[in-house]
Order: sequence, then C-alpha cells, then structure tokens
Amino acid sequence: MNLSLLKEAHLFYLSILYGGMILFFYDWFRIVRRLIPHHNIMIAIEDLIFWIVTGFSIFALLYQYNNGSIRAYCILGMGMGMIFYGMAVSPFFVMIALKIGNFFKKVLRKCKKGLIIVHRKRRKKWKRKKV
Repeated sequence: MNLSLLKEAHLFYLSILYGGMILFFYDWFRIVRRLIPHHNIMIAIEDLIFWIVTGFSIFALLYQYNNGSIRAYCILGMGMGMIFYGMAVSPFFVMIALKIGNFFKKVLRKCKKGLIIVHRKRRKKWKRKKV
C-alpha cells in the first residue's frame, strides 16, 4: 500500500476521533450548564472560547499531519465522529453525568443545611456565655 495513502487513512481516523472528542468536551459544557444555571451572555462567551480553542486544535491536527492543508475527508471524518458520538454515546453520557451531578448537589445542599444549623446553635451558645 502506498505510504501517502496510509498517512491519509491515519489522518481520516484521527479526524473521526477528533470529531467525537469535540462533542465529548462540549457535553461537559452542557452538563455544567444544566447543573449550574448560566446567563445567556455567559453561555455565549463560553461557546465562543470553546469554538476558538476547538478551531486551533483542529488547525494543529491538520498542520501536524497534513501540513495545514484542509482536505474534504478530514471534514467528513470529523462530521462522522460527531454524528456517531452524538447518537451513540452522548445521550447516555449526559444522562448519567447529570444524575451523578444532581446527586452530589443534593448531598452538598444537605451538608450546607446541616452546617448552617450547627453554626446557628453554636452562635446561640456563644451569645449566652457572653451575657
């Protein structure tokens, strides 16, 4: 097999992986946004930063493996990776991560309430001792 063809097949495979990784990292943004409410301006800023970083990482991939040339099969591979991850993995990953995140939010709320109650009781005891 031709060496350049192997190199292009390797780049296509990496493009598929990059597409999946892009959506995987974006899923983390989606999870955090659902767990911690964000204002629309903050969401826009986060998206802008995410896509700038993503663009630079895609450029770095293409520069390293293809001398910066954009090939249609790279874009196709990234699209295929995004579609596969988005349909096969993303819904389950987001659902499980949200369940875990909501569980920890509930635990933290209970701990916070418990700490507030303990703090109030101690504060009352301190006030009684001072008088």
